[in-house]
Amino acid sequence: MMMRNRGRVAALGCAAAMFFVAAPSAFAGTVRYTVTPSPVYSIQDNGNGIVKVTYNGCVTAGVRQQLGFTMITNVGQDANAVFNVLKEEGEQPVATFTPPSVALVKGPDQSFAIGLAFTVDNANNGVTTFRIKLDPESGEGLGQGAGIMVRIPCVLAAPPASLAPGATVSPGPLLAPTAGVFPTIGSSQAAGVARCISTPRSLRLRAGERTKVAVTVTVNGQRIAGAKVRATYPGARYTKTTRADGRAVFTIRPKRSGTLVLQSDVCFGAARHTVRSARVVARQRAARVTG
Repeated sequence: MMMRNRGRVAALGCAAAMFFVAAPSAFAGTVRYTVTPSPVYSIQDNGNGIVKVTYNGCVTAGVRQQLGFTMITNVGQDANAVFNVLKEEGEQPVATFTPPSVALVKGPDQSFAIGLAFTVDNANNGVTTFRIKLDPESGEGLGQGAGIMVRIPCVLAAPPASLAPGATVSPGPLLAPTAGVFPTIGSSQAAGVARCISTPRSLRLRAGERTKVAVTVTVNGQRIAGAKVRATYPGARYTKTTRADGRAVFTIRPKRSGTLVLQSDVCFGAARHTVRSARVVARQRAARVTG
């Protein structure tokens, strides 16, 4: 749905489409919307007519964003209708609809291409929301369905021009979580708990032993795809990108005791886990034979 800069996600028009199918007959006489699940989106339909489509990734402040999807509607009455954006956030939002007005026909599903373009000026820890629906012309006997709510749970600051993705910030502190950038370990931004990171409670680490560590990144209740996660531990440092389910899996083998530090570019702080000393294997003495 949304496109992040620096390869975080592909443009939605190319990566994936949302498909809308018929809803229960209880909504006869109105425009009906539902959405099928997609790896790119999380879909929530509580049966009240509003379909919530939540993007599974982050967008970057200051970068023009593109949202595109195919909508399929079903109606219980013939009517002419126009597209209406009830809510839009960001600077200079532009909505394009193909076609801009439609003739809704009772019975069969109809598909329409929708495109939104916008820029969010500043990083935030809230949810950016758009709401779109079809407005039938008055007097044609077709009521207005509640429509589609598009939610973006994560907006990151753009990285400084002097820094490449994955670079360590030095010396100044970050003012907001920044795309592809991690605060320096030991800095005030890395000192607290990383609220966006979760790991299994049963995680146990020991020097010299190989362990798989699954890291899940969540922001505003939504698992985040395309987030950068960095694991730093005695003898190594690796960075991975979360999959569509918001998870990144590390296979680590610390060389000595110490601390595993996990960070993500979508929140400050870190998750820390103790690495215990290597196991001591007792050597059996050979039996002494006396004559």
